[in-house]
Amino acid sequence: MITDLTWPAYENILLHEMHQTGGSVQKVEVRSRLLRGEVSAVELIDLLGNEFIRCQCDGLFLPLVDNLGIRLPVSEITNHLRNLAELRFCVVDAAQAFENVPLGLDAGYCDFMIAGCHKWLCAHTPMGVGFFGRHSSQQSLSEALARWLQSGAVDDPLLVFSNELVTGLANPFGETAPILPMLTANAAAVDAIGRMHNPSNFSRQAIHEAVSEAGWEIVSPESGFESQIILIRKKPSACVKNLRRRLLENSVAATVYDDGIVRLAIPFGNFSERDRCQLYSALIAVA
Repeated sequence: MITDLTWPAYENILLHEMHQTGGSVQKVEVRSRLLRGEVSAVELIDLLGNEFIRCQCDGLFLPLVDNLGIRLPVSEITNHLRNLAELRFCVVDAAQAFENVPLGLDAGYCDFMIAGCHKWLCAHTPMGVGFFGRHSSQQSLSEALARWLQSGAVDDPLLVFSNELVTGLANPFGETAPILPMLTANAAAVDAIGRMHNPSNFSRQAIHEAVSEAGWEIVSPESGFESQIILIRKKPSACVKNLRRRLLENSVAATVYDDGIVRLAIPFGNFSERDRCQLYSALIAVA
């Protein structure tokens, strides 16, 4: 089971595997209802549980935070599903969650988590990372990874190199591995130690005030689903042509979607009065 919050590239991979194995993928539509504030966290958990049972699913793939900043209560969802039926395997996409919100892996709610170092960790050089989740599945995953590396099914020089460092076993046909992503990720991780995952309420409130005063509106989901991503939109809708470039010319870097929704990231640390004025001025200028 997946939802319409799944990143399209990941959904395509799952659909490809579905055709290869003869399985099925059940997709639950929830995004529009979450953005409109029509579903609470409890209602979402019940909805997914009902669909899991109705479609006779046995696996789950969910984002912890989707690309629009919707933060799912994945731990509560998986606990609920395991009380209803057999959840054989759960993978969580943490690409937008890694260093955005606490991962909470000590709760053992998923079997495997995938993420990257170049987004919220700010390591700049892209590198994919994976985290083991539940203790009960760690050995089987480790054994599978060892088989794939041995057979060449996984062709990733950096993974081969890092595995050699862990196991002490050398690959006789190794390749030149790009180690720069490991160095930048390590530096970013060291910098992140002790840093608060969530911004202060003052920072969020200051951004909300600047957005409102500039005549824009917040379209992010209710507080139960919020992350460090804030979605805003001009009232009435502004011309979206070159909107991202015009924001950048006014010293605001943001993601802009085709429907005129602008995605802002709450910066770490305090959001100063100068920052608030800069955001306000930029939103006034581009509108």
